[in-house]
Amino acid sequence: MTFGAGMTGLRGQTGDARAAALEAEWRGPALWWRLKPELGLEVTSRGGGDLWAGVAADIPVFGGWYLVPGVAPSAYAHGGGRNLGSAFELRDSLALEYRLGNDCRFGLEGAYLSNLGLGDRDPGTETAMLTVTLPLGWHSAVAQTANR
Repeated sequence: MTFGAGMTGLRGQTGDARAAALEAEWRGPALWWRLKPELGLEVTSRGGGDLWAGVAADIPVFGGWYLVPGVAPSAYAHGGGRNLGSAFELRDSLALEYRLGNDCRFGLEGAYLSNLGLGDRDPGTETAMLTVTLPLGWHSAVAQTANR
């Protein structure tokens, strides 16, 4: 499970389109090569939200660092935030994460939402997050290590 906190509505947008954002994302086991299913939810301080299901790759680059690109169709509701012109959006994301010995990760993630011109308008929006990833069952592994 990955949890993030950050801002949405960053590039070239007025202050009234910006909002604080929180996200939770589940990434499943690799299905093919390094591709994993992902399911996520983001909510904003302006009452907006985004729910997505797609795929992400888990690519080791050096040391304990990983690149995690993802793509997912999503259902978007702007609430009091930026109207993106459609409830259907495509979410592209890229994270850089550092893996610790207990498989927990810390990282930075950027994401972009666009309806690919399918809506009546397509302004798009960006999100930047600080993230922490905790493997499912991490608390059991930490407790077992502490009891040794």
